Amino acid sequence: MQEERTKEAKARLAEYKKRVRKQKLLIVGVILAFVAGVGTLIYEIEQKRQNKLTNTWAKINSKVATINYLLSEAKESLPENQKNPTMALRLAEAAYKINKKGPQASEVLSRVYHSAIHNRSFFYSANMGHRSAVTSAVFSPDGSRILTASEDTTARLWNLKGELITTLAGHSARVNSAVFSPDGNTIVTTSQDKTAKLWDKEGNLLNTLRGHDCDRNGQCRVNSALFSPDGQVF
Repeated sequence: MQEERTKEAKARLAEYKKRVRKQKLLIVGVILAFVAGVGTLIYEIEQKRQNKLTNTWAKINSKVATINYLLSEAKESLPENQKNPTMALRLAEAAYKINKKGPQASEVLSRVYHSAIHNRSFFYSANMGHRSAVTSAVFSPDGSRILTASEDTTARLWNLKGELITTLAGHSARVNSAVFSPDGNTIVTTSQDKTAKLWDKEGNLLNTLRGHDCDRNGQCRVNSALFSPDGQVF
């Protein structure tokens, strides 16, 4: 009887130890899986950080390379090098837009302006198609058109690409000036022929103003005209 109890106790003890071992193995497995998961997560986070850092540096290096290239080309195009001041300006401007806080682009942009002034170089030059000298040129109030007056007896309206929109022909002598009304819908021209003429924005003649007398030197001309701020009179 005692022997059977002993065997039974030993069996229960063995079963208990077996369950304990299984629990330990299970706990160890869970811990290892957790550690592996954490390790993988840390690795992925680090990889993303490294990739982001690499991409950031790549973008920075790309911007620096672009800025250096633009500035190098801008310097080559400076008026002092007998090159294109407009190109120099645009290249320096493009570099400045990439990094407005960087001193290099600001310095080159300033140098372009001062070089153009010092060398008396025009930033832009365009042949506006007049047959004689241009006496005046103004932008429309909205900045979309250019109005020129000329000694060839005409005024002409252009777009910003230098393409002719219309010719205001009607004067019999040199046109001294041409200006827009404040709303940009009306144009007034003045001329050596003693008249001022009113035109719509399509170049159609609306009215001719006569009545100016010759001056004491016998000069018969209208030199200029201006619209009132409300555009109602001129």
